[in-house]
Amino acid sequence: MPAPSPAAVPEAQAAGLAPRPLLDRNEIRAQLMPRRYTTVAAEIGAKISSLPFVEGGSFKAGEALVTFDCSLQKAQLDKSRAELVSAEHTLNSNERLTALKLEKARAELDSAEHMVSSHERRTALKLDKARAELDSAEHTVRSHERRTALKLDKARAELDSAEHMVSSHERRTALKLDKARAELGAAEFTANSHESRTALKLDKARAELQSVQHTLTSNQRLAALNSVGQLELDLSRAAVSRAKAEVDSLEAVGVLELDLARAAVSRAKAEVDSIVANSVLELDQARAAVSRAKAEVDSIQANSGLELDQARAAVSRAKAEVDSIQANSGLELDQARSAVSRAKAEIDSLQATGVLELDLASAVVSRAKAEVGAGQAIISKCSVPAPFNGRVAEQKARDQQFVQLGQPLLDIIDDSVLELEFLVPSAWLRWMRVGGALRVQIDETRKTYPARFIRVGARVDPVSQSIKVVAAIDGQHADLMAGMSGRVIAAPAGTRN
Repeated sequence: MPAPSPAAVPEAQAAGLAPRPLLDRNEIRAQLMPRRYTTVAAEIGAKISSLPFVEGGSFKAGEALVTFDCSLQKAQLDKSRAELVSAEHTLNSNERLTALKLEKARAELDSAEHMVSSHERRTALKLDKARAELDSAEHTVRSHERRTALKLDKARAELDSAEHMVSSHERRTALKLDKARAELGAAEFTANSHESRTALKLDKARAELQSVQHTLTSNQRLAALNSVGQLELDLSRAAVSRAKAEVDSLEAVGVLELDLARAAVSRAKAEVDSIVANSVLELDQARAAVSRAKAEVDSIQANSGLELDQARAAVSRAKAEVDSIQANSGLELDQARSAVSRAKAEIDSLQATGVLELDLASAVVSRAKAEVGAGQAIISKCSVPAPFNGRVAEQKARDQQFVQLGQPLLDIIDDSVLELEFLVPSAWLRWMRVGGALRVQIDETRKTYPARFIRVGARVDPVSQSIKVVAAIDGQHADLMAGMSGRVIAAPAGTRN
């Protein structure tokens, strides 16, 4: 009894019946299938010229199963090849012609560039000579300027030294004068202070003298009136005498001290006059040295001016020569460079035109090659080789029949090994292995044949609790053919069926 299809299980469940696992069934059915099989179809639309193998006929891999009449396609291929040869010849001719034109233009360009480089070398030699003369003249100017600068530096150093001596002498004289004038000011201040103190003392002493004289006069009038005694009158006279003596003493001492202070003032004035007199002579000598140094500087500057002018004139002449060479060579260089530009433009024009022509010719060649390739691909489909050793199962077309692209022609099989595909209970996975032995009883021959498991499915059907396996018949049996069916007989090792 064959295994139920997957669609039968839901129907049984819908009827309220639980599916019965294969493990409880009495037999497992299987059908013999070839190891490989395919349908040969036409890959081009053409007339069949030959079908060498009839139904049931055997063939080897690589033998022609079907041959088409491709005379038209071969003629088109020959035409395409002729067009390809012509296009390649045209392309080669264009390449040679373009190469010749480019060689001529490049020769002219090389000649123009050689003229430019020759002129540049000659101009460079002239410029090098003129620039060497210019460098020599500039070196002379720089040398003279350095020598003049050294002389001026020396003269200016002497001038700076003389001016420094003048300024130093002026500073020393100023310091001496400041000191002497300070001493003079101090002496004058001392004299003035002494005069002020002496005047104050004299004023005080004279005031006391007037006071005691007034007292004496009062006592004398009182004595005339017998109001004051002789003793008081004598005391008043003694006080007057002492006051006069004090005045005379102060006048004598003040005159002496004032004379001393005035003598100090006179000495300080004499010192100031001496310093002024002595510094005038030294300053005159120092200023004379400054004048001589300035005259030396002026002389150096005046004498170097003429030599510098002559050297600078030589520099100007050398620069003018350089400018003249550059100006004269510019026109010739421009003409030569114009010739180079024209030659380059000619090359660019030839290259652009040649590239266009070559591209067009290359496109024609590519188109012809594509047509040849397409024709060869079509011709390669005019014969259908066998993909494997096998037999013709069914012939679906006849000789001289015109077929369309994709139309089936032959069904072919490889029955060198016959295989069995069937479902087994998933419980068999406990003992079933690839390479394990089994037997199959074929209905048509009523014989039993040995077989072996060669593949086991990758998934168990959870509803039917079964798994797909594939077995192969051991050996060659002439009485077996693809499509026969029978019963699978298998059991774990050590059991009997």
